[in-house]
Amino acid sequence: MPASTGRFEIAFSASSREPRIVLCATNDANAATMAFHTQLAELCKKRETGELMVLEDQAAQPLLRQPLHNGSRLLHLPAH
Repeated sequence: MPASTGRFEIAFSASSREPRIVLCATNDANAATMAFHTQLAELCKKRETGELMVLEDQAAQPLLRQPLHNGSRLLHLPAH
């Protein structure tokens, strides 16, 4: 499968009624995945509620999305 050449954005939305806030963007899928996990950890520390997602400019739906419920950590993140 060829590597994607699209732009990836890591975005957060506090609710379905709120606009998405782009937290960072990259042209590399691996960097986008790492940024997603970094942002997830930060949002969990802040106990945010909403949805974190990875968007690609060519995709109709988010490539990766994680609902956050008052800072709950639904994905396992290794301790640092």
